[in-house]
Amino acid sequence: MGPRLASPAGPSSGGDPKAAMKHPAPPSPAASACSTSRSPSSVLPGLYVHVPFCARKCRYCSFASVDAHDPALREAYVEAACEEIRQAGRDAAGATKADTVFLGGGTPSLLAPGQLARILQAMRDAGLLARDGCEITLEANPGTVDRASLAALREAGFNRLSLGAQSFDDDALRLLGRIHTARETGEAVRDARAAGFDNVSLDLIFALPGQTLEAWKADLRAAADLGVGHVSAYLLQLDDETPLAAVVRRGEIRLPDEALQTEMLLCAADELGAAGLARYEISNYARPGLECRHNVKYWTGAPYLGFGPAAHSFDPARSLRWSNVPDAAEYVRRLRGGASPVAARETLTRAQRMFETVFLGLRMARGVDLAAFEREFGEPFDARHGATARLLTDQGLLERDSGFLRLTRKGLPVADAVMAEFHLGEGRSFPGVPGAP
Repeated sequence: MGPRLASPAGPSSGGDPKAAMKHPAPPSPAASACSTSRSPSSVLPGLYVHVPFCARKCRYCSFASVDAHDPALREAYVEAACEEIRQAGRDAAGATKADTVFLGGGTPSLLAPGQLARILQAMRDAGLLARDGCEITLEANPGTVDRASLAALREAGFNRLSLGAQSFDDDALRLLGRIHTARETGEAVRDARAAGFDNVSLDLIFALPGQTLEAWKADLRAAADLGVGHVSAYLLQLDDETPLAAVVRRGEIRLPDEALQTEMLLCAADELGAAGLARYEISNYARPGLECRHNVKYWTGAPYLGFGPAAHSFDPARSLRWSNVPDAAEYVRRLRGGASPVAARETLTRAQRMFETVFLGLRMARGVDLAAFEREFGEPFDARHGATARLLTDQGLLERDSGFLRLTRKGLPVADAVMAEFHLGEGRSFPGVPGAP
């Protein structure tokens, strides 16, 4: 088996990627999602804004996005997002304030700094955002920011910058359909520091068509040499409808085989770890204290509110997840007309919540907190999953330590298959896996 990594439920996919059948909007969801009624919602909520605009859609991307060249639509979107935020503020009056914000996309940095500042100010005015200590992240692409725009964003209150580098190989960037060069990534990092950003992250993608292990190591070392505090390293996953997937299907280019993917995955932990960036989640590495607090909320079952087209929200107190309409124009029409942008919702069963707690916990390097599982569900972890956990531990794929159950180095490349065992049921025989290098 090669590295079957779970797709990150992260910001660029609109928060939580799951959505259910169409259903009327839940009553006052913001008030409940920002509540502190029980664990894990006793932690502060996060706020996510999906900015759908792209200068050009990358060849591997299947996220909800629209062409950025219509200034009227961009402005209409900003006003609609601010109105959705104001509605949430009215629903959540007096509720717990959020301590993280993440503007993802799309390419949020295609909006003017003043427009981004208005979205952030709308959160403050709506009473959704804590006064102090907030982590406020903006996703940006190299080539779409400069020192002046970054200084304006820093002045507006953004204090964390996530740059979509993807690769430091210009040929690979062209293949992916990126609009920037490796040189521009370095310039963006330096400009960010000069503008006052002390917390900068880089996104990288591995297992690119034709990529070698040495080329991947060069990308990792280039990122580390820039001295950033955080790196996200994602396995390339191609949805069938993307242009790059069509080229692969035609046999014009080839992806690395599963053995090489495994080497690349483990190489990331080794190279970045040696540079002082420790793995804290399957795809994420950080210097001490610079882990992405917002994304940790997704992986630990905390509440979050999503704004914008295709954004998702989650209220653990009611086991409720809901999502907005994906079409940007429809999103604007609904908000202008006083209608809810919510298009779908899903009420999770207890069994779903238990599985997701295990699934997301195993993504974290620390693993599943077994005592927290029992507090949340009133049932010991082993009463529910003991046989499966013992089977996977005996095979060297999981380990227990200090009250946590976590993936081993051998288990990391087959993470998806390991996690699926807890969903498929007890007593199944796990397929043999090769030993990790």
